[in-house]
Amino acid sequence: MKNITISLLDFGERLKAWRAERGLSLEAVSKLAGVSKQSVHGWEHGAPPRLDRAQMVIEGFGLTMRQFFGPTDAEASDAWEMMRNTMPDA
Repeated sequence: MKNITISLLDFGERLKAWRAERGLSLEAVSKLAGVSKQSVHGWEHGAPPRLDRAQMVIEGFGLTMRQFFGPTDAEASDAWEMMRNTMPDA
């Protein structure tokens, strides 16, 4: 059996990043998962969600698990920009 706890440790950070990128409130995310705003706040601050609730949030964002735990669009864009700025001109 694979240990999924490691991925769930990052869940709060990823949730906060995706929520900010999409301009969603705690209330909007709580409705996606069918939980209270306090639960979402707790997740963002390290409380592990139930796996079914995490999956509901991720699917609510229209993402796969791989996309959710990878870089957000803004993070990917920032990384690309930083890489472009450090590359010598051809």
